Amino acid sequence: MTMEDESFITKHNRRMQNIFTKNENSDEMKYTIANIIRNNYEDILEQIENECDDLKDKYKDIFTGYY
Repeated sequence: MTMEDESFITKHNRRMQNIFTKNENSDEMKYTIANIIRNNYEDILEQIENECDDLKDKYKDIFTGYY
């Protein structure tokens, strides 16, 4: 994982934390987001897996020996 990746993940996590903790008046929004994730969990995992496979194919020369 590069420093750029870590920075992106940190920023994303911070944004998500802000949504779920600092927006005290957004219970409906939190409930909606949680339901979307819950209802689409399998599809979300499949999309992540497909993206991961695409990245593995794209960078297969770099990853040779790691998988």
